[in-house]
Amino acid sequence: MKRIFQNFGKVVLAITLVAAAGCRKEDTLRFLPGENGEPSDYEVVDAAVNASAEPSGIYLVNQGNQGSNKARLDFLNFHNGFYIRDVFTEYNPEVVKGLGDIGNDVQVYKGKVFVVVNGSHKVEIMDAYSMKRLAQVDVPNCRFIAFDGNSAYVTSYVAKDKEAFKTQKGALYRIDLDTYKVTGQVTVGYQPEQLVIRDGKAYVANSGGFYANSGVIGAKYDNTVSVVDLKSMKVEYDIEVAVNLELMLVDAEGTIWVSSRGNYSDVSSTLNYLVKKGDKYELGGSVNVPVSSMALAGDKIYVIGSTYTPPTWALTTTYNIVNAKTRKLESGSFITDGTESDITTAFTVTVNPGNGDIYVTDAKDYVSSGTLHCYTGSGKHKWSVHTGDIPGRIAFL
Repeated sequence: MKRIFQNFGKVVLAITLVAAAGCRKEDTLRFLPGENGEPSDYEVVDAAVNASAEPSGIYLVNQGNQGSNKARLDFLNFHNGFYIRDVFTEYNPEVVKGLGDIGNDVQVYKGKVFVVVNGSHKVEIMDAYSMKRLAQVDVPNCRFIAFDGNSAYVTSYVAKDKEAFKTQKGALYRIDLDTYKVTGQVTVGYQPEQLVIRDGKAYVANSGGFYANSGVIGAKYDNTVSVVDLKSMKVEYDIEVAVNLELMLVDAEGTIWVSSRGNYSDVSSTLNYLVKKGDKYELGGSVNVPVSSMALAGDKIYVIGSTYTPPTWALTTTYNIVNAKTRKLESGSFITDGTESDITTAFTVTVNPGNGDIYVTDAKDYVSSGTLHCYTGSGKHKWSVHTGDIPGRIAFL
């Protein structure tokens, strides 16, 4: 594989190794990936370097095309600027077939990295610093992951067969983080996607995207959020929201935001919010903005919207901000210097909780390497780096 190694990176690497050699044997060192040896495939992003950065870096999961077994995990180390491609394979060469097929989600929790690999029906768990694999937990057709206490919760379409899962309701699985065993599951709606956890309950967005197109008479998109009590692993109630739900987040006020993809015809994509009334959440309203990815920073929700307009199905992409306090769309784009024209297919947006930098992934043509773009909090382009195929979700270390 091609190596791109600049002088600055060599100096940082040398200093790191000398410092490590000078420590006593009994000292415990925690290296970030790329600090304890020269990786096989990386480049140095000089503009990203901050030796005292907190968070220390980002993990980015590349989905890869379905059936290609090209899910990849990349890592950007802010301390030395190393952008390491396929870091999972780098530190786990013994794992046959690498990370697997379709990396759908990545999260960091309690010093561990969790990657939800949808097409390989598993959750891979690694040490966040050594990147050594700790466990593989099999969850069929898994989608997204969230955490509470010593458990992980994973949404799933359940059936593995692409025809069978269209008509089968999905589930929420619970994984014990000591044993890495599945300790419970509960049926939710059709084709569940992202979830959030608040006050001992999981809120699961159900899409029904495949059920609506299953050919079953009367089949339609799901429009509910299932509310699951985590102690009993039972559904307490469902909240009717909008059709074809997907993404979720919770703001500082406790409002739950959930995106609807619409029906790709006469029902538009929207961003909806759930508010608490008594001891239950209910639909509070919606913001008329298309949503394909979103990220929360303070009281602002950064939203990428991708719409295809018939009959030519031309792609239109917007970069909006929704104010979580006023629940209104703010004017203007969150990219302010005109460089959004350099993005072919905006795929995900994430905001650095430390310095406010905005990250946008570009999936390009969905079959070749993508790009990660970084912008300042004021929307000015800072740097870009090429990634694996279909760069998707990002987690901070």
